[in-house]
Amino acid sequence: MIFETAHQEKRYYERAATEEEFLEWYHKQDLGTYEKPSVTVDNLIFGWDGQLKLLFIQRKSHPCINQYAFPGGFVKKEESPDESAIREASEETGLELELRHMKQFKTIGTPNRDPRTWIITIAYLVFLPTMEGIALQAGGDAQDAKWLTVQVNPDGSLLLQEGSVNIPPTQLAFDHREILEAAMKQIKGNFQKADGIQQILGSSPSQSQTNQLAKMLSI
Repeated sequence: MIFETAHQEKRYYERAATEEEFLEWYHKQDLGTYEKPSVTVDNLIFGWDGQLKLLFIQRKSHPCINQYAFPGGFVKKEESPDESAIREASEETGLELELRHMKQFKTIGTPNRDPRTWIITIAYLVFLPTMEGIALQAGGDAQDAKWLTVQVNPDGSLLLQEGSVNIPPTQLAFDHREILEAAMKQIKGNFQKADGIQQILGSSPSQSQTNQLAKMLSI
């Protein structure tokens, strides 16, 4: 079939041709005109041991070598984002997540957020009901996996600590500082909800535990 213009050809295949004909044309003509992002997942995994904890890895490779990052990585073609999030957490930290403790928090596609290429990430909030029995084992892109204490200061700024050592925000990889700040705002706003941060206190938290968590969030 001969068309006088590219617009006429496009209109025909999009509106008059069969779907099979359209898809064959699309893969040959139109698909290459759109840039394709890579998709990643990032897990913000929270726990409680008397203090509010957040799980980080330290990256062992460029980019952002040695910096702290959320456990995560690239979504494989045969996976859903949920499956990728569970796999990446296992590979990088040894932690086996359950979907019932996870929820998608935010999709981030800020231009140039990753120096490698155009990457859109799906961030998950994970609220572990207990930290008992967890043995971290770094693997994959991680040289180490560790729990950091996280606290929201009264002025809204964040404090991250490994033991008594402060971790400056500049040590967070990529745009993970901004993602964490957005997450903490949502967590504070949803503090009283059943699917919120209080899940980390277990099924029967004491009022003292609830008050201590609220204090760490400056609520």
